Amino acid sequence: MAKESNPIDVKVGNRIRSQRLMRGLSQTALAEACGITFQQVQKYEKGTNRVSASRMMQIAQILGTTASSFFGENDHKSKQNADIELIKSADVLRALRAFDRIPPGKVRASLIAHIEALAREQ
Repeated sequence: MAKESNPIDVKVGNRIRSQRLMRGLSQTALAEACGITFQQVQKYEKGTNRVSASRMMQIAQILGTTASSFFGENDHKSKQNADIELIKSADVLRALRAFDRIPPGKVRASLIAHIEALAREQ
């Protein structure tokens, strides 16, 4: 029987993934910067493997953040962390980047209204 991941390890992995995606890094790029395989990064991000304290510090440094940001504790930027949690997939990040290239105005407002309507239908 497969061992279940610890919820804290999953939370830390999700936050590593979110912050990696926000910075536009691939798993391979993060892995190379850490001197590990991209498969290991995948395991960290899924919470399958626990991230050691030294590795967590290394990843935080590479991502330009603090290790505590992976836990969400004592973080003065709770709004920013909530926003980071929204970015759970590369698709979300792609959509945000594309949306950001659209100038403010009616087109943006129309897209937001359409997306909100689609979300309500789900």
